[in-house]
Amino acid sequence: ILSNKYRKGKPLSASTRKKLSDSLKLAHKEGHHPGWLSVNMDENRRTFPELFFVNAISETELSKKYTILEKFQFGKYVFDFAIVDLKIDIEIDGHHHFYDEYTVEKDKIRDKNSVDKGWKVYRIAWRKLRDETTTVIQDLLDYIESEDKSSIVRWEIKDILLNIPY
Repeated sequence: ILSNKYRKGKPLSASTRKKLSDSLKLAHKEGHHPGWLSVNMDENRRTFPELFFVNAISETELSKKYTILEKFQFGKYVFDFAIVDLKIDIEIDGHHHFYDEYTVEKDKIRDKNSVDKGWKVYRIAWRKLRDETTTVIQDLLDYIESEDKSSIVRWEIKDILLNIPY
């Protein structure tokens, strides 16, 4: 995609957008474009929230007690963190996960896929992790140690949806 520097601020024409779209579709179809999977699977490309989470759990016994894998591929999805022994997918959700109902619905479908295959999904809102680290990590530890791990844990959408300070 042409950067603004070369376009001099002009929007792309409809025909140029179509050509770009068609070329990307062809590259994906022919296997020449790695797609998001190449980004999601690269452990050297941690997001700041993922790095923050790694540092927060490093102070607990969690990693000594269980096998925790980062960027764990599960079908067409990549889990942020997987506690393999317990089949728990831990997702650190940035604000973009709560922006609109479409994105929320995609996450619900993704979660259902994981649950249908025997996994539990534990979602942590990045803002909550950042602001209340000790509480969030303790809640996660309590969940892991609890007898009932059947539910999907999710922060209330109404508390986060379109309510993000910048």
